Order: sequence, then C-alpha cells, then structure tokens
Amino acid sequence: MKKYNIMSICCALLCMLSSSIGLFYSFGGSRYVVNNIYGEEIEIYGDGIYANDTLLKVGGTRGADLTVLLIGALLVGLALWKTKKRSIFYIQAGLLVSLFYNTSCLILGNTFNQLFLVYLVQFSLLFFTLFFLVNDLMKREDLQQLQELKSTGTAVFLMIAGCSVLIWLTIIIPALINKVPIETIDIYTTEPTFVFDLGLILPFYWICGIQILKKKVNGYKMAAILLTFLCIIGISVIFQTIIQIDLGITIEAGQLVGMVASFVILAIISVVQLIKIIKKMNQCDIK
Repeated sequence: MKKYNIMSICCALLCMLSSSIGLFYSFGGSRYVVNNIYGEEIEIYGDGIYANDTLLKVGGTRGADLTVLLIGALLVGLALWKTKKRSIFYIQAGLLVSLFYNTSCLILGNTFNQLFLVYLVQFSLLFFTLFFLVNDLMKREDLQQLQELKSTGTAVFLMIAGCSVLIWLTIIIPALINKVPIETIDIYTTEPTFVFDLGLILPFYWICGIQILKKKVNGYKMAAILLTFLCIIGISVIFQTIIQIDLGITIEAGQLVGMVASFVILAIISVVQLIKIIKKMNQCDIK
C-alpha cells in the first residue's frame, strides 16, 4: 500500500499549493459591481486568484481552501506515519474524497482563472488515486469481524446524513415553480454542489446504510470513508461561514441553523461513529 501513500502525498501537496495561492495571493484589486444575465447587480471580489468571482463564492471557496490546508497536512502525516493499521487507509480515502469534492467544485463552479490547469491536474490525480485505493480496499476479503458491530444506529445515521442535502431543494424548487433564477446563482450557470450532493452523496449514503443493515463488510468499509468525509464537511462549513461573515456577507439566523449548525452536528456525530468503526478495525488487526 506504499504506492498510495506516495500518491496521497502528491495529491495533498498539489492541493495545498493551489489553496495557498487562493488564500494569500493578492494584487491589490478592489470590489466592483456588474449586472448578471438576469439584470441583477452582483458584487465581484476583484482581487487575487478569485478576482472574477462573487463575494459569496469567494467566501465559500476560501473557507474550503483553509480546510484543504488542514486535509493536506493530515494526509501527509498519515502517509508518513509508520503503522500497519489498515484503518489509516480508510481515513486517507475519506480525506481524498474531500479533496476531490472540493477540486470538482473549483473546476466546475468557479470562474476560469490562471490555476485552471493546476485544478485539472489535481482533478485527474485525485480521481485515479481515489479510484485505485477504494477499489483495492473493497476487493480485500478482510475485516469480517466488523459484522459483529451493533450497527443499526450507524446505518440510520448515514441515511439521515444523506438526506441532509435535501435542504438544497428549498432553494431549487421555489426557483423552478416561480420560473426565476436560483437565489444564489449570481453570475454562474449552475451550482455543482447541488449536483454532487443530490446526485451522488445522497445515493451513496443510502446505499452504505442499506449495506450495513444487511451486515455487508463493504458497507462498514464504505462507512469509514463517508464518515470521514462528513467530518471534513462540518469543518469546512465553519471556515466558510467565518470568511463569508468577514467579507461582510449577511447570513440570516435561519441559514445559520439550517445550513451551518445542522452540518456541524452531523460532523460531531460522525466522529463518534467513525471512532467506533476504527476501533473495531484496529481490533481486527490485533487478531
């Protein structure tokens, strides 16, 4: 599995490089206002690598950049940690999922910028590292003792966590019914977060929950990856909210509860569930 450690380090360093540029590069530009295709006035950030993005998008992206620096440091640390515990690779996979999710949102959701080719390399390297690592982990016929876990609560939690992304429908459905643009669309054509969350994350969490209810070992393995990802989402939401507020974006109390506090609570519960699975994995190593 050493090859995955090397690939993970490469992914981490590349992502940390682009995120550092996103956070710290500045050419002294200032904000300005434009009209989008719907005739609405939108404030553009005007500085740094995200100069052509809106304030709301920059707040979310730079918050994600902070999270990427944390993920990258964790990935490098795990890759260099000389341990034979197999649980480490499931955590690595969860961290790689987080980086892939973030990079996908960057390359599809942000305005084209000078780092596009870097994002493209990140996207490709992360995809293939994640694909081969997860494929290897799932093919291994091991960790059968995971079936001994009392896991109904974990399965139900994963399915509830998956349903949390349905909150985006409160934005999408009114826009479709009223035939108006999505409230947060700004100058963009779509919001990739809606696509990934509703089209991929929701089904993945339900499939994982059902697999655990059926006592399938791969369900527990997948759960370790998805719970790690959910932990990172909670951290990212906190960072994004802090930076958005710092940029002067008004966040209503309802949004703080519905879209911030709820994900933070899910992340905290995920930590508890993840620890339970990791402990059992480590017991399997001892046996």
